[in-house]
Amino acid sequence: MPYKAIKKYKSGTFLCKEFPSIQQKALKFKNVVRTNVHKLNGKPFYSWRQNKEDKTWERVPMENADGDLLGVVEGEDEFEYYYTVELPEIDGEGRVWIPIAQSDPFQTIEILSLNVPTKEQYLTDDQFNNKSLYLELDESHSHKEISIAYRVKRLEKNPYPAEDGESLEQYLKSNTLIPVDDRFKEIELSFLMGEILILILDQLLGILILWLTLLWRLMNLSLDQKRLLLLKER
Repeated sequence: MPYKAIKKYKSGTFLCKEFPSIQQKALKFKNVVRTNVHKLNGKPFYSWRQNKEDKTWERVPMENADGDLLGVVEGEDEFEYYYTVELPEIDGEGRVWIPIAQSDPFQTIEILSLNVPTKEQYLTDDQFNNKSLYLELDESHSHKEISIAYRVKRLEKNPYPAEDGESLEQYLKSNTLIPVDDRFKEIELSFLMGEILILILDQLLGILILWLTLLWRLMNLSLDQKRLLLLKER
């Protein structure tokens, strides 16, 4: 079934004519210049490209659409990233740790602004040198806002050699989020045992139903035989 959607662009609204109710709603919009199927099962038939001169939009078949039209950025990319959070009601004391983006060989980070309701502290872990913003809060900071604005320039990340002396074993060790060794075996075994138990119960239920059916038929057969004997005696 075609994807139900109404999309507004500078040159008008585009929608699917197979849905009259949607089409009637679309008549409220001005400059409806095309009614056709845009997607099927979530897969678009075309993308959009804006004319730089008159700022109108035109359709581009998917086979002719480049990475920019499909949202794929290659080589390098530059953007601004804004992080904002409102603190909840604080009863007593509170502490907050917020990871801070850092520059590395594949990205350059510039902090444009940092707004916090109290004095900030920075912590760095010993293993990976990740940096975190640490705040100590109290009741007076309830519903205050924390905001960080970054300018980021990123390079496309391809396979790269390990640094001299870097231990790759650390990335293969178990941790809270990625258990290894017997943990996965236990999860797999518990899942398989559950599936096996369901299969056994299903088979037992089938056998029980079969026996009950046979018993019911035998009981009916016995009743029929008794009726025949009574008729013969008469």
